[in-house]
Amino acid sequence: MASLIPETTKKLFTAENLRSASKQSDRCLIVPVRLRRAIKKYLREQEEPHMKKKVLRLSESFRDIKDKNLMLTINTSKELVEDPFKSMDRSKRWKIKSSYGDIGLNYRDDETIAYVASRMPAVFSACYRVLSEVRRRLPGFSPTKILDFGAGTGSAFWAIREVWPKSLQKVNLVEPSQSMQRAGRSLIQDLKDLPLIHSYNSLQDLSKSTHKSERKHDLVFASYVLGRDTIIEGSNYYSAPALGTYRGCFGFD
Repeated sequence: MASLIPETTKKLFTAENLRSASKQSDRCLIVPVRLRRAIKKYLREQEEPHMKKKVLRLSESFRDIKDKNLMLTINTSKELVEDPFKSMDRSKRWKIKSSYGDIGLNYRDDETIAYVASRMPAVFSACYRVLSEVRRRLPGFSPTKILDFGAGTGSAFWAIREVWPKSLQKVNLVEPSQSMQRAGRSLIQDLKDLPLIHSYNSLQDLSKSTHKSERKHDLVFASYVLGRDTIIEGSNYYSAPALGTYRGCFGFD
């Protein structure tokens, strides 16, 4: 049986590596009361009928996209790099266009509501887990200015506030979906002592609206967004060359 295990796998799953991985394990995370209340209040205000069907449809859309990408052949992979939205078109979601090409997929209001109800707690938990590990490894690090790229409804922002509740002073959010932006604003409206928050539809807007010296960030967060030759903003794609034009927004010269 051991002979069937590739050598590379044997090197990865050493006793030392497994011990190290076990130390990173964390208990089941309970979503903070403030976020749970904010989500419940937001959903009550929407009065969206057939919520369960909308949630199932959104989940199926995500699974459909994931399954199709996992089954891509080499030729199809090449096509996806050349046209990242090819597989996305099958989900019948709308593209958002800008002067530098397609930058994302537009969430309709019903899709945003379904996202908040079904996906936001899980995305928050994943973000919180990663940031908690950063805090553990860098105890002296407390970001004051952050950029949330592909902010969606603000899951990462909520997680950052939980991990570093007192240090945040300024937050730049980049999210092309207006529906997602509206939901994010609604969710935080009852929070106190908020940092200065600015929302932008794209990196291009951020670049145009801020001086170069103001584009430096202590922390750049891009949850669920990294692809191979593209960066995916939520369900939204930016090509690597396009991002290179705006790399200063991420804090790089």
